[in-house]
Amino acid sequence: MPWAMMLLAIICTSLAYGFGAGIFVLVVTNKFFWGQLGPIPGFLFSSYAFVIGTFLAGLFQIRRARTLPKWGRVGFGLFLALVVIAFP
Repeated sequence: MPWAMMLLAIICTSLAYGFGAGIFVLVVTNKFFWGQLGPIPGFLFSSYAFVIGTFLAGLFQIRRARTLPKWGRVGFGLFLALVVIAFP
C-alpha cells in the first residue's frame, strides 16, 4: 500500500506545519504578554494557530492528495474535516 504511506506523509506534513505555527505563536505571544497577563494568552492563541496552520497546510497539500486513489482522497478529506470540527 504505497498510497497509504503517501497519505500519512501528507497528513504528517500538515501536522508539522500546524505544530510549528502553534509554537511560534506561543513563543511570540508569551514574549509580549508575559508581564501583563501571564502565559494564558499564549496557550489560548497557540491552539488557534495550530488548528489554522494545520488546515492551511492541508489545503496546500491538495495537489499531492489528488494523486491518491479514491479511499486516500476520502481519508484526506476526513482529516481536513476533523481539523475544522476540532476548532476550539
